[in-house]
Formats: sequence, structure tokens, C-alpha cells
Amino acid sequence: MTTKPTCKKSGCRIKVSSENKYCGLHTIHPKTTKNKYNAIRQTYKGKSYDSKLEARYAFELDMLKKSGEVEEWIPQKTLKMIVSGKEICRYAVDFFVKFTDGREEFWEVKSKATMTYAWRIKWKLAKALFPEYNFLIKY
Repeated sequence: MTTKPTCKKSGCRIKVSSENKYCGLHTIHPKTTKNKYNAIRQTYKGKSYDSKLEARYAFELDMLKKSGEVEEWIPQKTLKMIVSGKEICRYAVDFFVKFTDGREEFWEVKSKATMTYAWRIKWKLAKALFPEYNFLIKY
């Protein structure tokens, strides 16, 4: 007695294809889904970055650190946006950079497509709440 192929997810027997072992109702999407901005995730020194450009700036910051210009840098630094004692939101800036001359900067790696309305509001709010830091957009 031969058995019909069954769906791995639900066990149903509706048109299960032999190559993916799932029926049309329970298709499993591949793990490599595209980013909404078509950015390709990149790994540099074991850390995953949202885009190739962001990983390139991580490399540049390492070179600046080796040359002695940068004391330290931290990827994905989270800022709490607190207004009148109430936390409005959190904002993860791509890089926090501390220079050897004492300057401290936040670097945001952006393309025109990623400069959304919500991002612009958070960016302006961060600049207003943290005036002691320089905020730079890297293209």
C-alpha cells in the first residue's frame, strides 16, 4: 500500500509537491527574505549589519581606531527619547563614535529610500534631546 505525500506542517494531503513537502496552503517561506529596501545584510568581524554600506563604515571605523583617531565605537547604540519624564520612543543609531580628541558623534548610515517620515521625526527628536553630541548622516 502506497501512501500519498503529506504536508509536514499539518499532515494534509492536498497537492503536496515532492520538492518542498508542503501543500499550497502551508507554504514555508525561505529564510532569505528580502529587506523592504533591498539592502543585503552583511557580516563583518562576526557582527551582522543591515547593509553592505553599514558594514563598510564599520570597517572604516576600525581603520580609524587603528590609526589612533577614534578611541572607541559602538554599533547600534540605543537612545531613550524621554520628554517631560515620559519615554516617547527608542531610537537605535547605527554607530556611536568617540574620538581621541574628546568629540562624541552619532553616525547614521542612510540612503534616500531609508529616510522615512518616522525616521526623520526620530532623528530631529534625538538632535533636540541630545545637543551635546554631533549627529551625522553618512551616505
